[in-house]
Amino acid sequence: MSNLINGFFMTFDKLREMEIFSVDDLLSIILLYGIPDSFENFRCAIESRDTLPSADALKIKILEESESRRGGESLTTRYPERLFIFKKI
Repeated sequence: MSNLINGFFMTFDKLREMEIFSVDDLLSIILLYGIPDSFENFRCAIESRDTLPSADALKIKILEESESRRGGESLTTRYPERLFIFKKI
């Protein structure tokens, strides 16, 4: 996910340097719809806000969400016994 986000921002920075467009809201919208379909709930949560976050804030949120998903999946698949609390009787 971080490679996707970094590549996206590099491309957008090049377009900004060429003065093609400079609308930051457009960047946030394109970024939201460029993430995988598995982030649909995340996308809906961001869209339902009153104000759209800046592209930099959105980048951080997407990377945090990706990291938490990866971390959560790896813990439950590596250590399924941690889902239970064992108590000596």
